[in-house]
Amino acid sequence: MRGSCIPGLFHFLTDIGPANASLITELRIRAPALSCADLPDKIVLSEESIRYLRFMQEKCTRLTTLHLEAFRWNLDERHELVKEYHRQLFPLLEAIPSLRKVVLCSHQS
Repeated sequence: MRGSCIPGLFHFLTDIGPANASLITELRIRAPALSCADLPDKIVLSEESIRYLRFMQEKCTRLTTLHLEAFRWNLDERHELVKEYHRQLFPLLEAIPSLRKVVLCSHQS
């Protein structure tokens, strides 16, 4: 995943061990990466991002707040792509039982 810090999160959570990872209540990561499909107007979350989100869910059992860093998209041109990205991402986040708040931090590309 070029430009993603999610693999770094995997190593961090592994290094601190399950007892310490389970104490994390707030976390800031880059938004999960996209995998370009065959069609230019179709996007999907990368399989690697899905695996890392599930790993985070398993290890961070007390996570209540997740900050997702994302580059700002031009909504006029890609509104449907943003909706599709959210449609795929939010069920994964809703599967984290302790999660109460998701903050999307948007930056200019």
